[in-house]
Amino acid sequence: MATMLSKIDTEALELTLQNGCEPLNSPLGGKTMDIKLDFVKPVFPVDVYKLEKKLYEAVHKTMEEHEGKKIAINLSGGVDSTLTLHMLRELFPEMDLTAYHLYFGDPSRDERKYAMKAAGYYKIPLKLIHMDIHKQIELIPDCVTASNVVMAANVYSYGTAKAMEADEIDVVLHSLGPDEYFGAYAVDKRFYERRPFFGMVQTHGRIMRELTKRHGTDKAFFVNNLAIAPAERHVNKHKYGMDKWYDDNFTENMWITLKRWQWEKDMGGQYRLNAQPVEHLGMKSVAPLLEKNLAEYCFSCTPLSVYNKAPIRELMRGWNVPEEIVRRGEDWKIGSDDKVGWCPSDKYYQSFTKKFFPDNYDMRLVEEVFTSYVTRNLSKWITLGDRRAQQIGLLLRMLELI
Repeated sequence: MATMLSKIDTEALELTLQNGCEPLNSPLGGKTMDIKLDFVKPVFPVDVYKLEKKLYEAVHKTMEEHEGKKIAINLSGGVDSTLTLHMLRELFPEMDLTAYHLYFGDPSRDERKYAMKAAGYYKIPLKLIHMDIHKQIELIPDCVTASNVVMAANVYSYGTAKAMEADEIDVVLHSLGPDEYFGAYAVDKRFYERRPFFGMVQTHGRIMRELTKRHGTDKAFFVNNLAIAPAERHVNKHKYGMDKWYDDNFTENMWITLKRWQWEKDMGGQYRLNAQPVEHLGMKSVAPLLEKNLAEYCFSCTPLSVYNKAPIRELMRGWNVPEEIVRRGEDWKIGSDDKVGWCPSDKYYQSFTKKFFPDNYDMRLVEEVFTSYVTRNLSKWITLGDRRAQQIGLLLRMLELI
């Protein structure tokens, strides 16, 4: 017990819990990979022909050295993975390519028909990986032994990688990038839907979220959408206001700030989440669309010309990709749930999270490892299926405290 606790980087652990995502430094040590990018001011409308050229260049540059190897592609059947698959078939028609698709056992999040549509259209084999709650729980002991990342999503990434290893795959492709490049997150929609000026309101140091949610200054938008929870704790701890938090993180304009935040927090963490189990099992992890020249071009385009993947939908229609795939998420609105992606539903996460904690788990053991902030909120996080509770549960399981 004492030996295990002595290995934990408590500062990194707190960052993990505050942000609800994988930290830049693992609480248990070990190497991490950060993807760095020189951001440029977004001033150009998208040139779809130039974009097409850069997309093909990125895939060719990344995959040329892997010809002749056994390649796996994570295929959801959505725009991003189908885009990557199309270019692979065009550039390397003889490549030994197999698609893998995760099914979580939740009918409301079932994407299998889209994956089958894409795989059938491009004439490649498709393997379905069933990953329900019980299968994920079963994988936890092996996963936490193999990984330094305290994150529940790492379990099903690990399960996918195990299936690929069994098939003697050499290289695993991830279609990361377009969500960040082309404004496909709910926070991007909120950016576009901002209304005329409405000042940032604070009462006794707390942000009035509802008043600033879709109104106002860059500062109001930034704090409400990007930094609200960790910022409030930061203020309480260090006794200074939001001005410093904002000034420390704001970069030139709100769109660049938003993209940088997504790139560094989401993209860097998401890449490691996918790559770590793959590389641990001896395979090569590749994300062709993270190529630097492509990324810099996409980030140089004006927000309205890239919103919700409009440029790549236009390209894919020109390539005669099945319309059923191209239009997925095209009419997405804030509050709707029609962009499924490779993730379970909220109800699934609620059920999954509760599996980490027996009804009679001893809160004193939690208090021994975590701060008072965690112990005050843990029951609520378990009920909501909050990612922080999953991380806490994984760590406690690993320490054999529950």
